[in-house]
Amino acid sequence: MSRPLSASAASDEGPPQRASDRSLRASAAVDRSLSVSARANDEGPPRHAGEPSPRRAADRSLNEPATKNQARRAAPSPVMQTLCATDGIRRAWPSPDGSLSVELIDESHNLRAGRIEVSGILALTPMDKDRKLPALGAGLPLVVHRLHKRAVALTPDRAIKILRPGRAPRVAAASTAVAVACAAAGFGAAEVLSSTDDVVEFSLLPGTTLYDLGRAGAQGESSDGLGSPFPSTSSLVPRERSGRRVVAGSSLAGDAQGAMEGWRALADGWPDFARTTLELPAHTSGDEIEVLRTWYGHALRFGSLDRLDELGAAVDEACEALAETPDPAVTLHRDLHDKQALWDGTQIHLLDLDTAARGEAALDLANLLVHVELRAMQGVLDRADDIAAILMGAVDKLEISAQRLAAYAQASRLRLAFLYSFRPASAPWLGAWTDQALTRK
Repeated sequence: MSRPLSASAASDEGPPQRASDRSLRASAAVDRSLSVSARANDEGPPRHAGEPSPRRAADRSLNEPATKNQARRAAPSPVMQTLCATDGIRRAWPSPDGSLSVELIDESHNLRAGRIEVSGILALTPMDKDRKLPALGAGLPLVVHRLHKRAVALTPDRAIKILRPGRAPRVAAASTAVAVACAAAGFGAAEVLSSTDDVVEFSLLPGTTLYDLGRAGAQGESSDGLGSPFPSTSSLVPRERSGRRVVAGSSLAGDAQGAMEGWRALADGWPDFARTTLELPAHTSGDEIEVLRTWYGHALRFGSLDRLDELGAAVDEACEALAETPDPAVTLHRDLHDKQALWDGTQIHLLDLDTAARGEAALDLANLLVHVELRAMQGVLDRADDIAAILMGAVDKLEISAQRLAAYAQASRLRLAFLYSFRPASAPWLGAWTDQALTRK
């Protein structure tokens, strides 16, 4: 896709790439690492925490089969037609009323938020304005703006997260608390510099995301040359998420061995992170079932994917597997993937700690393994089989059962298919990813 995209704003949106033999080998290696035996009787797939408080899909009971009375994909709605036809859209989020909130880069290369109404009309908010984010002001260098939800600005010395009034204290408290687990694991975490009722300011973190390092290694390009619409005016190239930065001209750029060292550091420290006991909200397998059914409900409501009947059956199988006996609860990041970890050559630094919870260790590591699988399919990651083997060391240390790892992994595959169906840049590879999600058991 030729429209401008932030490297990290995609949160998992690597540039669409052709699947290669390398990606197929890596995908098979991930399968081996997950130790999933052929399951004709389906210990189903499943997993991943998306939004912190997902809305229940179509008000369905968690145990109600997704395939009940479901229709096949209808003709694209006006909303989806506009989503796919509008240049510059990076991400979209479904709303219960049938509209989509969108984030895009306009013709002047400004980050804008808006909404595609049910009629298909796209309405953008005025620059630097959001009636539900009163702290949002003119002149802030925004790198994230989800309409009425949150915005993030990056300055040369801090990341500023802007939230609805009353929500910032929880984010500040959670980020500070989870930094304790980071320290126990030898990881770095952004310091909360200040907070108010609706704003949290964080220190910046050094390093390059594991995603960027993998992309550089696979494509032989500098990890700070990804076409970000947010050019740096300092020695730092800012990326989207809170506290993210990439050292311009870093010796890590294109250094495949450096990337592997980063993955090893993450895997080595992860068991200590998970074993740190913190008072955090519980996130159970029932919550994961709700997340998955919510995203399937979005895809069904908007007709965003083909093969919805098959996907509904796969969701049912995944939820059945998630409902099996859980492993013990540990500390979770709850949105762990390769864009949440920075490697500076000596230390891993974690981003977005406010989603943390207590739940099964399989949730984080399965989601990370599935993102490795996804990157291989996108063609932006070399040595995915080696990375999967490294991560399995953490799986073994945490004594995660093969059944729970497989269940959360399959849920993650399905959830990512639904999520990316609302991101136009995924079109070249989304069909192949959906096929993959439907064939994994």
